[in-house]
Amino acid sequence: DVSGELLVDIGSGPTLYQVLSGCEVFSKVLLTDFLEVNREELRHWLQDEGGCSLDWTPYLQHVCKLEGRR
Repeated sequence: DVSGELLVDIGSGPTLYQVLSGCEVFSKVLLTDFLEVNREELRHWLQDEGGCSLDWTPYLQHVCKLEGRR
């Protein structure tokens, strides 16, 4: 099993799928990207500001269900 304090994803783009399974086993998840537009897209979703082109909530719920978590 892999776990730890910090999971770093370099070059995240405007997506979360690559770190979904790590959210429960790492204390913090850091997403990075060169382009401000990609960082802004994630920021809109994380801060629930609206304006995000994709709601990641159903994907998070599906991964949790597959992994036997709430």
